[in-house]
Amino acid sequence: MKYSVPNAPNVLYLDQAEPDDFDYQALGNRRTGIMSGGDVTALGTPGGSVQVSAGTAIIADVPISFNGGTVSVADGGGTPRFDIIAVDVDGVLVNKAGESSTNAMFAEFDFTTLAPLASVYVPAGSTTVLGSHISSKSTAMPNRFHRRYSGANSIFMYSEVGTSAGFRILASGEHWWSGTGATSILKRLTGGIMEWATSMLMRNDAHGTVLALKSTHSIPTQQKIL
Repeated sequence: MKYSVPNAPNVLYLDQAEPDDFDYQALGNRRTGIMSGGDVTALGTPGGSVQVSAGTAIIADVPISFNGGTVSVADGGGTPRFDIIAVDVDGVLVNKAGESSTNAMFAEFDFTTLAPLASVYVPAGSTTVLGSHISSKSTAMPNRFHRRYSGANSIFMYSEVGTSAGFRILASGEHWWSGTGATSILKRLTGGIMEWATSMLMRNDAHGTVLALKSTHSIPTQQKIL
């Protein structure tokens, strides 16, 4: 996966080698990009669509998985145009088509709702997308959701409160709230609840399983009980 603005000697049409405002926005935006997959290629028998592989995008810091498929590219008009193949926040593959022009440019692109995959240069009168018409526009995002540790007891997250440890989470998922002896965060939470409650009742009703707590203190009338 790479981002490409081709050199002029390597393309059939000089327009393909000209950087656009879209290119600078895509490269400067670190909240939207592609973590894996999303390769755009011509069909085995070139035609009026492109093939996109499955992958994972990050759009405005949110991970979006998407399936592979084909995306249609309309025939060329009287002058060239650029289309942008992208994926949206629902994981749907889309074509953000530009306007035909003697000075073709990319369409306005919203990086908060779309992640770009590739551009397609559509020559005047073209009815077929060739591999030479496609340039990758996938900005690579670090796989921030995947971390490799040397062992289950390696520290994933650690905080300090003043000179004392706050809490620790290990690679295995075990976690403690430190201080006067390491205490499970869950135990600390349930312990705090039971300090407030004198009794606990669990029952099943039409709405499912309900956990009821009887308070040791009176609750103001304006305060809701969750």
